Amino acid sequence: MIRSGLKVLLAAAETTYGVDAAPNPATDAMLVENFSLTPLEADEIVPEGVVRPTFGAEHALALTGKRVQLEFDVPAQGAGAAGGVPFWGVLMRGAGFAQVVTPNVSCAFNPVTGGEESLTLQVYRGGVAHKALGCRGDWSIKIDAAGRALHHFSFTGLYQAVTDAPIPAATALPVRSEVPVDPAHTPSFTLMGTALALKSLEIKRANDVQFQQLVNDTRVDILGRKPEGTATVRETLVGTFNAWQQAENGTTGALALTHGAAAGNIIEINCPNVQIGKPTISDENGISMIQMPLRIASTSATANDDIQVIAR
Repeated sequence: MIRSGLKVLLAAAETTYGVDAAPNPATDAMLVENFSLTPLEADEIVPEGVVRPTFGAEHALALTGKRVQLEFDVPAQGAGAAGGVPFWGVLMRGAGFAQVVTPNVSCAFNPVTGGEESLTLQVYRGGVAHKALGCRGDWSIKIDAAGRALHHFSFTGLYQAVTDAPIPAATALPVRSEVPVDPAHTPSFTLMGTALALKSLEIKRANDVQFQQLVNDTRVDILGRKPEGTATVRETLVGTFNAWQQAENGTTGALALTHGAAAGNIIEINCPNVQIGKPTISDENGISMIQMPLRIASTSATANDDIQVIAR
């Protein structure tokens, strides 16, 4: 019997694309939730138009284009010490970010164009083990007032044969240190230089992740990104913040959020070149809220600075 509630995800960065990085259960286990696994995605080829003397179906050829897909959330928490690498840092590297550590200060994740790293992801599931090599994927973050800050990841990787294997006894999950999204723990949010009462924020990297199988090569690549987002805030007088005029004029400016107040458990999100799309309004218990779609761009055609995530 396979107990579906017993799962562990391990992640490690590969030195060479598609070569098993052998994740260590004592150091590479992830703290994940809302976990979804497609153990085998593939292409089925069924012969058509077969001439035969009787009615009937044809069997498919052996599966081709075999891949694994994973999707899950992780808490947006720090590393425990300023300049440390948070456990989810390896996942950011597989989603097209470069990790830059400033000792005793910060661990920054900056976008890259080309040269994206790849991951080996290992799932132990109640006595069955799944492994995917050459994984690359996408990232987003959702922040809800009076709720939580959660990273969301989705990955595609190269399928490896499913095996029987128990969850390793040495598995050590990261210690949960996340804090709620509230004034005490989320001290700052500004958009276009104005501090606003934030209800929710979602930032999406929106990577174009493609699997390709050819003769002599099978791989997953990130072939582009079009970052976007949505911010919902308490509506103010236009003299304080005029989202309508900014959308009308195509104004651009910065978005910045700080979540966490204690060193070692602070997360910053910086988007220096944001444009507001068409705003909409809604009612929340008699209070008017304004929702703004966000277009997120780099500061120049040659820059890679559209989204920066920093752990301090």
